[in-house]
Amino acid sequence: MTNLPPRKMQSKAEVDSGDMLSKLPGDIQACNGDRLSELPADVLLNILERVGTLDAVRTCILSKRMHRLPTMLSQIVIDLSPRDLFQKSDVVADVTNKILSRRPPQITIRKLKLKFVLSPPCCHSIGKSVGLAMATHKFDAAEFEILTPKDSHICTDDHRVLFADQFNNFVRDYPDAFAGLTRLHLRNMSFGESDIPNILRYCKVLESLSFFMCGAGISSVLHVEHTRLTELVISYCEFKRVELSCLPKLQRVTFGNWTCGCSKKSNWPCDKSPLILGFVPQLSKLSLPQACLSRKTLNLSQLLANVPTVSDLYLEFRSEKVWIRPECPKVLAPVLTQLRSVSLDNLPEECDISWTMFLLEAAPSVEDLCITVWDHKCRKESQKSRSRKMDVHWEPSDPDFKHKNLARLTIYGFQSDDNFIGYVRRVIQAAANIREVSLHDRKDWSIVKTYDYINRVVITLPLTVYEDVSPIWRGIEFGLELLKKRLIWRVGNGRSIKIRRDQWVPRKRGLKMTNFIRRTRLRWANQLMLPGEREWSVPLIHQLFYPFNAETICNIKIPLVEIEDCITRHYEKSGNFSVKSAYRLAAQPMKRTIEVFGISFGKQKLPQKSGSLMENCYRYFGN
Repeated sequence: MTNLPPRKMQSKAEVDSGDMLSKLPGDIQACNGDRLSELPADVLLNILERVGTLDAVRTCILSKRMHRLPTMLSQIVIDLSPRDLFQKSDVVADVTNKILSRRPPQITIRKLKLKFVLSPPCCHSIGKSVGLAMATHKFDAAEFEILTPKDSHICTDDHRVLFADQFNNFVRDYPDAFAGLTRLHLRNMSFGESDIPNILRYCKVLESLSFFMCGAGISSVLHVEHTRLTELVISYCEFKRVELSCLPKLQRVTFGNWTCGCSKKSNWPCDKSPLILGFVPQLSKLSLPQACLSRKTLNLSQLLANVPTVSDLYLEFRSEKVWIRPECPKVLAPVLTQLRSVSLDNLPEECDISWTMFLLEAAPSVEDLCITVWDHKCRKESQKSRSRKMDVHWEPSDPDFKHKNLARLTIYGFQSDDNFIGYVRRVIQAAANIREVSLHDRKDWSIVKTYDYINRVVITLPLTVYEDVSPIWRGIEFGLELLKKRLIWRVGNGRSIKIRRDQWVPRKRGLKMTNFIRRTRLRWANQLMLPGEREWSVPLIHQLFYPFNAETICNIKIPLVEIEDCITRHYEKSGNFSVKSAYRLAAQPMKRTIEVFGISFGKQKLPQKSGSLMENCYRYFGN
């Protein structure tokens, strides 16, 4: 008898995997279950484009056939978190070098984005590989985000000078790598006064430039001139003044965390603005976040004297002094002719917000106004101690003033006092075409929306009611919620009515259409009508809805002439709400069960305040 070699014992995992493979089709078993490598190259590339570059490289290591695919990617994005980046800085340089050095020159690089640490070995490798690729390949976009070995909170002035010298050497040693750069992000560097203009000369096609915790000394002036730059971001930087001399394509400017005043710690003089806008004919968005001018106010008419093209304005006050001066609309109007959106962030609680009306009077094209009032509890005491410094001296607006374009008003940090309620009423009266008013306690709290049919305005209110809310405001919220339940859309042209979400089907119970026979992608009510006619498409409706719902829809009369859809009160002959009808319904005797605005009450008396709730709601939004 022949002696057989001892049989190798298989582990349970191997037995289970073998059993699973035996159940797979034969073509999958032939390639040992690896169907990814059997896909066409273009399909594989499409899959790899959707994951990170480092993940794509790891995936392609497993197969010889896929080994060259990373060199064919149209997007090369290496964007690690700072923690991973400090641990893998050499990996970033190595992967970049291997991908770019072996890449076919005929394949265009649509996007190159590299985040790396400023260190001589890493900069040498990346500068060399990117510089060679810039000379031999076509780039649509290239971006460098450079981190320093020291974080911002532990970086000293000496460190910033050292990092700036290292970066200047990097630019001088590898000019080809910066010649095709379109976006550049720098941080924690202290430059000489001529360094930044020299860097901009090397970056000939640069479109976006960002500085964070950079500077050239508190007595320095930053002059920026570039023919291609479209975006400039300056945050937490030390410059005496920033002068945007000649930037013909600049569209967006963010100048954040700047101070101006006469205090000892101030970086800016009292007689000049820290930001000078020169020749910037295409500037459309200006953001001034976290600004603090300790002893002076700024005139927008002077700041924007050369840029009447701004359409989006963001101003931040850090809950301290209101550092812009309310101006006469006739003086300010020439520079705000194209303004469409205004955001005023972190206004102090103690300040009367009615002064912001001067912006509406001076900017007739504004469509969106957003106001945030500071309400941070941990700084409340300090806010009270500075309340006297927050008074804004301004002339009240014209009582007959009307604004034709304002469509949306949003207030965060809303409170039920005369300051806010009077302001909202004043804006609604002035804005003839306003469509939405959103009132929030916080930016991240849940909200509820309802419709004020009197002014045709969508009202957005906080959903949560807290114990410290005043009874008047609690009544307004409750009344609006009751009103919302019996509002119904009247069909006009059907373009504003959503089939699934809106209340538009006149029935005793449930005004929304929720039951469908089959799925449909139709969204608007006008899609249920015959094309070009003022009639329902009866066959289509019967295909989508159950018979009882289909008959109800087909019985809805469509106006012979095209008119807009409108919201009215259900079960009211006139379709309008009146305080008299609310009192009548609230005062009806409770024999069995009655329904008031969609809320059923059994054999119990209505609260005596029900009428006052409705009246408060009407007074608040109707007057």
